[in-house]
Amino acid sequence: MSLRLPDSCAIDVLQDYFLENERAKIIVLADSAGDAEISKALKRGASSYICKNVSANELIKAIRSVHSGKKYIQPEVAAILSENLFQEELTPTETRILSKIVAGKSNKEIAYNLDISENTVKTHVKNIFDKLGVSDRTSAATLAIRRGLIRLDL
Repeated sequence: MSLRLPDSCAIDVLQDYFLENERAKIIVLADSAGDAEISKALKRGASSYICKNVSANELIKAIRSVHSGKKYIQPEVAAILSENLFQEELTPTETRILSKIVAGKSNKEIAYNLDISENTVKTHVKNIFDKLGVSDRTSAATLAIRRGLIRLDL
C-alpha cells in the first residue's frame, strides 16, 4: 500500500480496511518517512513500513517476514522512529492549531476558525513549541511537515 492515494491518505483508511479484511497484512511503501507517519501506520495495523528507495533484497526480506506473520521495519525507518520516541505527543487541539500554523494562519485567525480565544491559542502555541523543541512558527511548521505530524495536500 502506498501512502499517497488520490484524494486521501492511506494511513487514514488502514483501520477501516482491517475491519473488512481481518487477515490482511499490509506493507506500507512511502516516499519518505516521518516518525509520526510511521507510528500512525503501525498503530493502525500495518505489518511493515519501508521507503520506496528500498533495495530489492530488502523488499524481499520485508515481504517474506510479513508473509510469515512477523512485523518488519526497515533499519533506516527504525532509526527515524527512534529519534523522537520519547517526545510528548501533541493533543488533538494542538495538532489542529499546528496545521493552521503550517497553513500560515495568525493566532487571531486560528482563534476565529476554532472558536476559541486568542489567549487560548497562544497557550497552545507555547505548548506546541515546548513539545517540538522549537522557538518559532517557521521551525514548528518545518518540523511538523518533516516528521509527518501534518500532511500537506498539494
